[in-house]
Amino acid sequence: MFNSSSIFKIKTRILKRMINKKQISMHEETSSRTINDDNNDLLLTNHSEYKPNSIFVLSLTFIIMLANTGAGIVFPIFPKYLVIFGGGPTQLGYLAAIFSAMVFLFSTPGGWLADKIGRRLLLFISMLLFSITNIMYAEANSLLLLYVARGLEGISVAGVTPVALSLISEHTTKKQRSFYVGIVNGGAQIGFIIGPVLGGIFFDLWGLKAPFYISAGLGIFSMLMVFFIPKESPLKDIDNNTNEKKEQKSSTDKLQVLIFSLLTAVSFSTFFSWALIEPGFSFYVYDVLGFTPTQFGLFVAIYASVVTVGQPLGGYLGQVFHKKLLIIIGLLIYSLSYLLLIIANNFYLVALMGFFAGVGNALTMPIVSAEVTVAVPSKEKGTWLGVYSALSNSAGFLGPIIGGAIYPLLGPTKTFIVSFSIPFSMLILILFLYSSPSQSNRT
Repeated sequence: MFNSSSIFKIKTRILKRMINKKQISMHEETSSRTINDDNNDLLLTNHSEYKPNSIFVLSLTFIIMLANTGAGIVFPIFPKYLVIFGGGPTQLGYLAAIFSAMVFLFSTPGGWLADKIGRRLLLFISMLLFSITNIMYAEANSLLLLYVARGLEGISVAGVTPVALSLISEHTTKKQRSFYVGIVNGGAQIGFIIGPVLGGIFFDLWGLKAPFYISAGLGIFSMLMVFFIPKESPLKDIDNNTNEKKEQKSSTDKLQVLIFSLLTAVSFSTFFSWALIEPGFSFYVYDVLGFTPTQFGLFVAIYASVVTVGQPLGGYLGQVFHKKLLIIIGLLIYSLSYLLLIIANNFYLVALMGFFAGVGNALTMPIVSAEVTVAVPSKEKGTWLGVYSALSNSAGFLGPIIGGAIYPLLGPTKTFIVSFSIPFSMLILILFLYSSPSQSNRT
């Protein structure tokens, strides 16, 4: 039998063992936490010095450039093609409307699908569908088939922009993101510029179907380029760690929604203000200012060239200066360019307007697109960027419709003032309401 003294000693030994085990456990936990903290510090240090793989950047830029080149190649061919089926300007308008509507409707579902099946796979499928639609164009034997092909092409393009922005955000830090967005956007602009030129050349050299098959070939080549995009980013783990607390709080925080809404409104207003004057502007420069087609083409080339060269430069400035300040300056230059149209009475002043509009666009858009990728939750990034893309692209078909209606009523001067007021009002909102998500917690 154990006496009370023996029982007390046994209990004391057990208690000491429990305390020792607890101390060891606490020590191990503390050591583990210290090691994890040290690792996180090391990751953060490496994170700030990280540069994305150059092959990834070139591949993604090349894919976007080829996609836009392929889309542009067929554009000057449609008027010739429609004549075969008894079509004309009305049917050409239907083709443009169908394409824009499909991009608008499917950008959000495309972003959501990218979150579910992966960015690379959706980009691969989009380029495959793009190639198929161009073969459908070449082999079409009715207007109906052309409409179907144009709609499918719009669906294929809808998945590209949100995927591209998602991939850039996953492979770049917040600080450097605007620069790489600028590079990819610059590639898109190159595609827009050279596509129609190549389309006309291919048509003259090899006939009506050649541009469509060449465009399909570019789509297939873009599919192959997808394999050069890494499956995962080295920043994935550290980005998840830094965003975890914020996303646990709420994926639809009020401030987050406000920032996203403001950035989307800036993107929409930039496209919409130009689309609004587009229907009447062509008649204005020809009928009022007496432009020749060559002068009008030079104006477009000046604007497009400045945007192409300026987007990477504007993105780079976003790494050096405060992003909110650059957005404000860009919107100011862009909006004032429309007032220049009011006093422009010759080609040189109109060309100067194109130059300043291009500078404003180049300063604003790469930073806005980069800021959107920071503002949205990483787990739902594709979906949110799909919404951003859809609303931005909606300006492409809403602007000409509204502009075509108000231009005969207001005349050129008042229409130009309306276009000035749209981005300028966004400047005011950004000035008082916007807080940069990438520089409030800069990495």
